[in-house]
Order: sequence, then structure tokens, then C-alpha cells
Amino acid sequence: MAKPDVIKELEELALGTRLKRLSDTLMGDVGKIYREQQLDFEPRWFTMLYLLNKQKALSIIDIADQLRLSHPAVVQFADQMQHQKLVIARKDKKDARKRILELSAKGKSTFEKLQPLLIQIEKSTHELVQSTGMDLLYALEKMEKQLESKNMYERVKEGLANKLISEISILPFQPKYKSDFKKLNEEWLKDFFSVEKEDARVLGNPEKTILENDGMIFFAISAGKAVGTVALTHHGKKVYELNKMAVTKSMQGKSIGNLLLKKALDFAKKKKAKVLYLETNRSLYPAIHLYEKFGFKKDSPVVNSKYKRSNLKMSLHF
Repeated sequence: MAKPDVIKELEELALGTRLKRLSDTLMGDVGKIYREQQLDFEPRWFTMLYLLNKQKALSIIDIADQLRLSHPAVVQFADQMQHQKLVIARKDKKDARKRILELSAKGKSTFEKLQPLLIQIEKSTHELVQSTGMDLLYALEKMEKQLESKNMYERVKEGLANKLISEISILPFQPKYKSDFKKLNEEWLKDFFSVEKEDARVLGNPEKTILENDGMIFFAISAGKAVGTVALTHHGKKVYELNKMAVTKSMQGKSIGNLLLKKALDFAKKKKAKVLYLETNRSLYPAIHLYEKFGFKKDSPVVNSKYKRSNLKMSLHF
């Protein structure tokens, strides 16, 4: 009875491990051939040997760039090959910090001895690939190009962010979240500035200062807790102010601000607003970048603001 293959069972989840296992199998078999031919050479050194035979002398950085390998991996191979007297290392004349590698007489001789074996290895590998019934090398190239445009780290982070976003609800004001409106805003105000008199007035009574005059407050809710908020204050004549936007520290950088802003803009459009403006501080670069992303433009200097921290006005015209 065949033993279970856990790596196969894991499928895509163990793709890297499976590719490594396949590589180890191929390298191991080729290594046996080298040893039978009395060649003191490791398969993992071949690409560097080939490159140095082709281009004569290269720095560690150049080798890493051309082989698309990490700098530490190339240094390791270089040290191993130098120990086997396959390569000679010297300092760069223009930059003593750089190590230049070139094949030694033994390295060149080894490359020549490998040629008959390489012909058969290439032939056998081609037959193996053809036996799969697919263009495996083309598939690998496509995968490599996809990872160049977006690596696995970025893909996983994006997926986690999308999952989080799908679990976030944007809800209109509810009395049970009133204390969160104050708490979320005081958190960032105390971090960057201070809670001013006007802040205290608005945060202490949002029903009267915002909601009663055709304004709105939205909350971002995650697992039943308010993690973000934004308000729209109506100043008459279809002019609204976007204010009191906050996302709690532990949830920042997860696109919650995008969701809140989108909801705020949808509300303003339904109210047939002509202008939506906000006041901010020039030091809040991430916030300004987010506003610009949604179409806000830097406006005239702030005049007669109720807040000492305000030194930048931004507006969006519908």
C-alpha cells in the first residue's frame, strides 16, 4: 500500500515545497552522474560556472542580478566554488569592496569535461518535460513574470486586506456608537495635536452639531466594534464639510478609510451636494494622499478656521 504524500495533498499550499522537492530530486540524480564520472562538482554550481565561462569575470552583484538569485546565495556558491578551486576571486580595481570572480584553470577544465554530460542531461530533461504533455518551461516563465509584477508577499497581503474589507460594515449613526465617535477621534487628536474646544463641542453632542442639520455620521464596524468613523456637516446651500474622520490604530493601513470616504461621497451625491470640503494639516501626508485619491483638490488657504491645527483646505466639486 502506497504511503500518503502529504505534499501532494496540500496542493497549492505547498507549491514552493513541491518545487524544491522536485529540484532536489533532479539535482541529486545529476550529482550521482557527476560522481560516477569522477567529477568533483555540485549541480547547484552549474549556472554560475556557465555564466563565468560565458562572461569571463563578474562581480557577486552582477552574478546575482543575471541569475536572479539572492546576494547571500551567490556568496555561498562563490565560497564553495573557491574552496574547490573552481573560481578565483580578486578585488575590483575601482571598488575594493567588490569581489570579482573568474574561472580558474580547474574551473575551465571542469566546464569542458561537463560538455558531453550536459548534452545528455539536456536531452533527458527535454524528454521528461515532453512526457508531461505540456509546455512546462513556458508555464514556469509565465509564473515568474507574474511574480515579478506582484510577488507572493504582496498577493497574500492583498488577499488578507480584501478578506478584512469583506468583513467590514459601514453603518449610519446609531446611539450605541456615540461614545465611539468621541473615542476614535480623541485617539488621533491626542497623538498628533490636541482636543480643541470645538472638537469637544462636536464630539460631545454629535446629534445637535451634525445630525440635526441634515448631516450624517458613519461608522466602520468590525466584529461588532466601531473601528472607524467619518462625519459630514451641512453648512447650507448644498455645501458639506467632511470632518471627524478617524480609524483606530490597530486597523490603520487596511483600506478602512477608503470605505468610509466612499460612503461619505455617496451620501453627499444623494444629497445633491455642490461642494464637499475639508480642513486638515499639511503634516498628515497619508490622509492628504487618500483625499487626493478620491478627487479632492488643495484649495485656498484656510481662513477663520475653528481649529488651530487647520492649515490646508481641500475641496471636491460635484
